[in-house]
Amino acid sequence: MDLKKFSYELIGKNPAYVQEYLSKLGYLVKIQALEPKKDKEILTDEITINLKEETENTITIITSKFKKYI
Repeated sequence: MDLKKFSYELIGKNPAYVQEYLSKLGYLVKIQALEPKKDKEILTDEITINLKEETENTITIITSKFKKYI
């Protein structure tokens, strides 16, 4: 598996989308959400910030929350 290729395509995307995409390709997907150190109450959206290959068939999606400005 070329994790770099997936990373370029999926970093910055919604974790639910990334999970569904990788699941359809046959991977077991885990999600690890990073806990914000401050401003927890104003963080509203979550994005994928990294992908980590656990085993040949398992990928962990690492996510982080951020404040969405319009």
